[in-house]
Amino acid sequence: MTIRTIPSLLLLGLTGITACAGGAGTTRPVRERTIELPGGQLETSYRPDARGVRDRIEAPVDAVRAALVDAYEELGFGVDDVSETRVVTPFFRIRGQLYDGEPNSRYLSCGTEATGQRTADLVQDVRFRMLTVLTGTDGATDVETRIEGEARRPGRSEAPVACTGTGVLEHRVNVRVMAGLAVGAG
Repeated sequence: MTIRTIPSLLLLGLTGITACAGGAGTTRPVRERTIELPGGQLETSYRPDARGVRDRIEAPVDAVRAALVDAYEELGFGVDDVSETRVVTPFFRIRGQLYDGEPNSRYLSCGTEATGQRTADLVQDVRFRMLTVLTGTDGATDVETRIEGEARRPGRSEAPVACTGTGVLEHRVNVRVMAGLAVGAG
């Protein structure tokens, strides 16, 4: 079994992503749509230029799904929803830093303030969840993992700023899936 990491633009229509909006009144467009999937509908919000971490794993989708649930559990995220085509964690609230000694902007992209500072490092209240979409073809599985979330700016009553991932946590999830399946990089 092998795995190949493929940087990808958001696959429109596959998953719901709320992406980051810039500070100082600068926002990027967020689009909404409903997608029909086996087992029901998926309401989506996404930014067309958002990126996820996408891998192709040479293993059947059932095996990858089971390894994915284990990977989320091992990383301390847990799982809120599992279907044939996706695995979703519950929302997490960060007050302060996600990991001690590391800036939140290492993991979350929420735009930039007018001062040039990254919004993810300034906010005191961030909610996010991780989401992985699975597509099985020819005995292999395409895995796309991404983050959707929102941050509230300190001292402001305006709507929250949308956030997405930087690829670091998403990559950790996919690496854990590979380890669970004993798959090497190819």
